[in-house]
Amino acid sequence: MDKQIEEILEGLKIAIEAELTGHEFYKNAAKSTSDPTGKETFKRMAEEEMGHFNYLRHQY
Repeated sequence: MDKQIEEILEGLKIAIEAELTGHEFYKNAAKSTSDPTGKETFKRMAEEEMGHFNYLRHQY
């Protein structure tokens, strides 16, 4: 495989992992906060991270 393609795929893999990590972080933050506004904000951010994950996974 071409070196440049390998580097692109590795970058996508790292980005995918980062989105999953972010999703888990925000999901856990939503569970741990008692503030309703914070809970909704963290839930929305977790959903956004999952959207990013799905987009990147499709590119991979």
